[in-house]
Amino acid sequence: MANVVILQRVVPPYRMPLFRRLWEEFGWTVAFGKNLSADGIPVEHDAPFLHGYNFRRGPGGIIRVPISKILADLKPDAVIAEGALHLTSTWELVLRREFFGSPKLFFWTIGYNPSATDEPSRPGSRQWIYPTIYRFADGCLTYGADGRDFLLPRLRGKPVFVAQNSIDMNGIRSAEAEAIALPGRGYPELIAVSRLTPAKEYVKLVRAFLILLNSFPSAQLTIVGEGPELETIKSASAGELGRRIHLIGAIYDENLLAPHMKRADAFVLTGRVGLAINHALGYGLPVICGKRGKTGPRHGSEIIHLHEGITGYQVETSSPEAFAEKLVSLFQMTPNLRAGHDKQIRDYVAQHMSLDRMISGFKEIESHINNLKAKLPHASIQARPS
Repeated sequence: MANVVILQRVVPPYRMPLFRRLWEEFGWTVAFGKNLSADGIPVEHDAPFLHGYNFRRGPGGIIRVPISKILADLKPDAVIAEGALHLTSTWELVLRREFFGSPKLFFWTIGYNPSATDEPSRPGSRQWIYPTIYRFADGCLTYGADGRDFLLPRLRGKPVFVAQNSIDMNGIRSAEAEAIALPGRGYPELIAVSRLTPAKEYVKLVRAFLILLNSFPSAQLTIVGEGPELETIKSASAGELGRRIHLIGAIYDENLLAPHMKRADAFVLTGRVGLAINHALGYGLPVICGKRGKTGPRHGSEIIHLHEGITGYQVETSSPEAFAEKLVSLFQMTPNLRAGHDKQIRDYVAQHMSLDRMISGFKEIESHINNLKAKLPHASIQARPS
């Protein structure tokens, strides 16, 4: 069995169940920046499969990764590395692979930059730097089929594997089962959970909610999270802050978050949606968001799970007015929106969003790496952990 190291900038709590499974099943370990924070999310350090190193911040957002020490300590046959261009590891691993032949290299990536304003398929686009760099690796692992479809025709025959991005639904189900829903404050009860960053477009959400109040004066909006947009959101909330708009800060303990999710009627975001959709659907909450487009919002691969009328709804033009109009229409036509979607959402989650489904993508790349290792002379076999 090949000795594989996953290289990550940080290890947020939601990744721990995945990395624990990869350690138990394949013996893989994780090297990460123990001195960095995951956008305000507490970083896990204490596990036998985690190896923390000091990553250094440089000018221009560059993060210097001590690749030589990591490779000397862990001696991997292959590295599955975060494919970010601001990490020096991306460039150093490519050079090592190109000029010295080892370790085998795979990039774990969205596949393109969803935040870029240019169209990925346009020649000369900034998006082309990603496949240009990734061609020097042995292949890629993407978060979704969209990344695979973008990279495959651009990697000159290199393989692309998909590990559909997900989180541990067992933890959500356990927290939900034990939680007592908080008392209702009005209808509809809307909730948004994410980092408060510009890409999430929370000011647009607040403005849409203020319009919604004209039709549903008892409506409530709970925003869970912290980030650079906090003060801007407070300003946009005006006189409704603490009355019908509630900013309750970040909650990282699922058991503390569950009562808020259990009370809600729908999950809403006007801006970029990523793993938040997995989180919401894990609670049986329908998701309402703007429709992905060339001008935004620039959703992650996880938007594949939003199926119109089944797991949620998308707004064609996510202006505050259009978003509010969609909310009014939905809650007027379906007074108990959450109950009407609960079974079909839970059926969908069970079939498509388990951690096992994500692991299946890693199984494919694990088999490929082992085949590559078998072709190498004098390959050493690494023991699986007991």
